[in-house]
Amino acid sequence: MWRPALFWFYLTSFALCFSPFVFNPHNFCLQEYILDYGFFLGWLFGGNHSSSDDTWVAFKKHQRAKYTGFKSNKRATSDSTIALSESSSSSANKLGEVGTLLFQALLFLLPYLYITAQSGVQEPVSVDPITRIAFLALLPIILNLIMLLILFPVSVVAGNLLTLCFKSSPSLFAGMSYTWGFLGLIICVNVTLLLHDWNVPRSLCAMICIMKIHTFLKTLTYNALLSKEYQDHQSNLAWWSGNWNIKRFGWAVLSQPFREILVKTCDLTSFGYDFVLGHFLFTAIFPVALVPLVDKAHTYILFWLKPSRIVHGPIYSKRQRKRRRRQSVLYSLLYLTVVSCSCAMVVVPAIFSPQF
Repeated sequence: MWRPALFWFYLTSFALCFSPFVFNPHNFCLQEYILDYGFFLGWLFGGNHSSSDDTWVAFKKHQRAKYTGFKSNKRATSDSTIALSESSSSSANKLGEVGTLLFQALLFLLPYLYITAQSGVQEPVSVDPITRIAFLALLPIILNLIMLLILFPVSVVAGNLLTLCFKSSPSLFAGMSYTWGFLGLIICVNVTLLLHDWNVPRSLCAMICIMKIHTFLKTLTYNALLSKEYQDHQSNLAWWSGNWNIKRFGWAVLSQPFREILVKTCDLTSFGYDFVLGHFLFTAIFPVALVPLVDKAHTYILFWLKPSRIVHGPIYSKRQRKRRRRQSVLYSLLYLTVVSCSCAMVVVPAIFSPQF
């Protein structure tokens, strides 16, 4: 794993992951680091109560639009501020990308088949690695689909009433679904470890293969099963609020919920990976942010300043400082809770497992 030949791979991966943080001024200031975590959570969970283009949901929508394109803007509302292209990739490009992802998934499947072949084992255990990897790949998808099928009738029947009493109820439904998407990924990781007798290298190889399979299935769904995207965010808002207005969608109100089920299933599956990756990067930076005077040293290096130059941070009013301090404490507790619970959900079952 630590062979010199792989040093360039590790160096490149480290640079791609951490360069945005290294070249961001005041990124290693502890308070700014904590507040950035709050902005990150707002970006992840936002855009489900009111339209916003600066959210994870909008990002995934534009990502899908590369394959589906956009509908004409006759029903677009003024809350969409980004100019959208109505054209999508050509059929040849779509077929080529789907074929490439399928080839990559099969390519990542080969090491898993090799590592589970049990060559040279005196008493091999009969296993079917292809069936196992297919089950593990479909497990989070099925869990997310079940959650969406439960929440959809609830939002349709009681969504409008709940919105009158509690205006943020769509965000509550979305937050529950996204949290379930993350928990579904944790369940998949635990089941993967359990099926591989808590062998970390085999489980890691399986998870990498599962991620590539999910990427292939998601892209295949975008290309083969989805119609064009609306230019506004009303379909996403309608899904979480249950307000399927026929004046807004026309006859598409009959088919749009089925399309949104596919979209939300793909989104929940992707959300778990993005949530874990984001927290991994924040956790990797956290020890650096605890080093005294690291923010000042980072600023000197970043802007090529002499040590004699005095570096002043942003100037805030007393009220702003108090609010930022309160937000820092809140997000710190939230961050520690999320990271601790996430690690516990993986480590505790492994500790109490008889195979550990």
